[in-house]
Formats: sequence, C-alpha cells, structure tokens
Amino acid sequence: MAALALSRRVLVTSHTTLRTLVSDFAVPAGKITVAEPGTERARAPAARRRPQLLAVGSIVPRKAYDLLVRALAPLAALDWQLTIIGATDRSSAAVAALGRAVIETGLGARIAIAGPLAQAELAGHYDPRRSVVMPSL
Repeated sequence: MAALALSRRVLVTSHTTLRTLVSDFAVPAGKITVAEPGTERARAPAARRRPQLLAVGSIVPRKAYDLLVRALAPLAALDWQLTIIGATDRSSAAVAALGRAVIETGLGARIAIAGPLAQAELAGHYDPRRSVVMPSL
C-alpha cells in the first residue's frame, strides 16, 4: 500500500483490478488507468489438427507450470501439444519443478519449453487454432 500511495499513476489491465485497488488498497480511482490487453484480429482457422495449447509467462512459482503438466497427465491418451514460452532465468526452483513434472508424467514428447521469444516471434504463436492456458496461482 505504501508503494501505491507514492505512485503518481497506476496502470492495470482490467476494471476488476481497478475496483480491487480502490476498495482494498485505498488507491484513488483518478490515479488508475485501465489498459486492457488486446490482440490483432484472428485469422480464420485452418483445417482441424492436433490441439495446440499455449502458456506464456516467465517460469516462476506463481505461474504453476508444474501443476499444469500434472493436470494434463490424465489426458495423455488424447492427441495434444503444449508450448510454454517465457523466461527461464527467474526461478531455478520453478524450472526444476517443471522439469521434474515433465519427467515424472512422461509427457516430454508433448511439451515444448521455448524459453523467451522476441515479440514478433511470440506473436506468431498466438494463433486461433491454439488454446491459451493460464495456470497461475
């Protein structure tokens, strides 16, 4: 709350977050700007193919990618692929937990850990044929 009180402006990604900051953290609404994330217009989907799952964000404990992998284990009989894109240098413990989950579930052939990508390359992964998953705690 102290840091928020010292801020001249606060940028949030949703009106829900704005309301939370006002009600729970005493931030004046006039100091808050909402900038909702946007995407380019989606291309029409191509022919049906193997389901593609996409998770984007640094591999850190709160992203819970290890839990995502374990949650996908019961679906191993189905045909799908998961790509995780994000920094791998922020938490060695989270990277290790993810690696253990991949090995223990036997899903190594189904999961690609791409690491961080440049904006243009990342944009190519946001495809209407992919389902974005966000296992954040």
